[in-house]
Amino acid sequence: MEALKSYLLTAMLASLAASLLLRLSDHRYRAYIRYVAGLALLLLLTVPLTSLAADLAEELSETDVIEEEQEQSTREEAVGEIGRTMSRQIGDMIAQRFALPRESISVKLTLDLTDLSAISIYRVDLTIRMACDAREIESYLSESLDCPVTVSEGDTQ
Repeated sequence: MEALKSYLLTAMLASLAASLLLRLSDHRYRAYIRYVAGLALLLLLTVPLTSLAADLAEELSETDVIEEEQEQSTREEAVGEIGRTMSRQIGDMIAQRFALPRESISVKLTLDLTDLSAISIYRVDLTIRMACDAREIESYLSESLDCPVTVSEGDTQ
């Protein structure tokens, strides 16, 4: 509101100054004074429009950045959920296939995210906290998932 008040005061003072100059000037120079005063008032009128355009452009760019951040966040959440689901399913599959307790199996996936429309498993690291045949599990998973698999036995406690 203060900016509008300042702008109107400036426009009024410029108008008053132009009018005063026209009254006090010689009649030979009035056309020139009128021309310069008109240009000054025209410039005065366009200043708020340029600042408004700059403010609008800034506002739009901030909105684009916020929308892009939200979209990126949504994408990351979706990829994270896909990774967690795949890890659970692989753990369940190993537990069922090799008759192991599910809570003893920990699965860590490395996903290939180069193409988000076709997320694939790049690598599987499996930790089993009990005695088992690690080579057989590694071979089974490597053939099933067609990716490098590492199976390690963790603490058996």
